[in-house]
Amino acid sequence: MKVVIVFGQHKSGKTTVVESLIRGITGKGFSVASIKDIHSPDFEPDSQGTDTFRHVSAGSTLTVGLGLHKTAIFAPWRIKIDKLLQYIECDYLVIEGNLPVEGVKIFCAHSPEELPINDRSIIAISGLASNLITNSSNIPIFHPIFQEEELVNLVLENSKDIEKIV
Repeated sequence: MKVVIVFGQHKSGKTTVVESLIRGITGKGFSVASIKDIHSPDFEPDSQGTDTFRHVSAGSTLTVGLGLHKTAIFAPWRIKIDKLLQYIECDYLVIEGNLPVEGVKIFCAHSPEELPINDRSIIAISGLASNLITNSSNIPIFHPIFQEEELVNLVLENSKDIEKIV
């Protein structure tokens, strides 16, 4: 599995970049899984009143909604990324958020001042910054929509398999 990490400031275009990557990589015949790192303390993946919500509220340590075509896992704690990776089988994993996983990175920003210094794993800059930043570094800048194919090709060329965590 190869990992692509899209990270940066809040509202900097990360989700748009992730959508472009997923669309572009799957369009080339690869399987893609994604993880969204959510920082809101109010995040609630389930809806009040549903049976799964009632299971969790009653004290279930792990609740699985097993549907005919989809499965949802509701854990009342944050699952550690290394444990989660054990269950993901795909060609590419696209992560929105800067989780502690090895992979190539795409940085999204609002302005040039936000660009991180000395992170050699960053292969591209994208998101809102793609309209505002002139290339003063050697990191290429891609518009997530108008240059989707170029961004995807860069990811495919630079990604390396991570070792399966057992």
